[in-house]
Amino acid sequence: MTSQRGGLPPIVPRDHLAQRTSRRRRLFPILRFIAAAAFLVALPFLLARTGENGGLAAGTEGVTTTTTGAFWTASGPGAAGDRTTGTLEVSNGGPLPFRYELLGESNSSLAGAMGLRIALRGGADCDFPYHNPGGQPADLADDVQLFAGTLSQARLLGAGAQSGDRTLLPGAGETLCFAAVLPLTAGNGLQGLTNTTRVAVSPVTDVDGDGVSDTADNCPLAPNPDQADLDGDLRGNACDLDDDNDGVVDIAETPCGGDPLNASLRPERSDLAGDDDGDTLVDEALPAIAAAYDCDGDGYTGTIEGYVFGGAGPRDQDPCGADGWPLELSTDANPPDSANRVNIRDINTFLFPRRLDANPGDASFSYRHDLLPGASFPFSKHINLADLQSLVFSLPPMFGGATRAMNGPLCPWAP
Repeated sequence: MTSQRGGLPPIVPRDHLAQRTSRRRRLFPILRFIAAAAFLVALPFLLARTGENGGLAAGTEGVTTTTTGAFWTASGPGAAGDRTTGTLEVSNGGPLPFRYELLGESNSSLAGAMGLRIALRGGADCDFPYHNPGGQPADLADDVQLFAGTLSQARLLGAGAQSGDRTLLPGAGETLCFAAVLPLTAGNGLQGLTNTTRVAVSPVTDVDGDGVSDTADNCPLAPNPDQADLDGDLRGNACDLDDDNDGVVDIAETPCGGDPLNASLRPERSDLAGDDDGDTLVDEALPAIAAAYDCDGDGYTGTIEGYVFGGAGPRDQDPCGADGWPLELSTDANPPDSANRVNIRDINTFLFPRRLDANPGDASFSYRHDLLPGASFPFSKHINLADLQSLVFSLPPMFGGATRAMNGPLCPWAP
């Protein structure tokens, strides 16, 4: 019991305090874990904001930094022969190789006339000469020229697999030397003008290190410098689960008797005419090992299909229809039409009559609804929510592996 004493807080008995303290002690490890997890999730963003995660270090002259790049700016009167110089330090403070590119920009029409030289500093100081008396770029002493042209053409051409990018390993850095100049032949019409130019430095990441920037890589997480894409679906072979786009994933093709790189040689099917796998036989059984794979692309292995269709042994050679596609539980053509597609009518077969929470031997049990055979933790019944989830969230390879069957397209080989 607690009591009020005027405006004083209530008295809390010691046993209540002990219980609260015990609860708090139990919560502290959980709260520490949550806080640590939140910190780890936020860490990349925090580093990116401070420029330490593959960002750009501040330069020495006329350079500003942002979370996505840095800029070298040349401003001055537009008289013939005027020159502005500056340096930019680029460093990689992140854990991955870091690529960057330089693109020239300008707010003036003089960009086409202003010459620009970008060099990699080789000694303690930048060489900085740009023009000799003849108007041509002067030779550099120990710097390495990266670009020489006009500002409007500026694009840093560096070494590496991808033209236009430079690569820095983790912890590495380099200094770029800039010299911008109006040609000696510029007319008096340019005198007295102010021209501001800018060279933007944009980070280019390559997480998989294959020499192709992430924005252009058709497999940004799987190294594939050749960018091969057999089926032209914009997913490279290195990360495409179905290289020949025949509706059967690559890992299943060979065990099922097909060819993962040839769409005309698919695992033998019983619903299609002719020889499907190129062995001159028609409608022959699949190899014995195929039972562990999904050979027809409907999202279920041969073993599971044999079970849900009556336990008559492995079967996996017909992806559509009520006797071939495990998800085809309703063929009612009345709106909403459920024939050869999955929708609310298929879900309703779990509920009317009620088949959830049923085991073999129960009057309401149906092998057709035990889509994930047997009881699965935390469920003790064969037909449970996991089976219903299998219907709702299935991503059949015959739909490309990224489209749900639920409220999705028609089965592509509808009987």
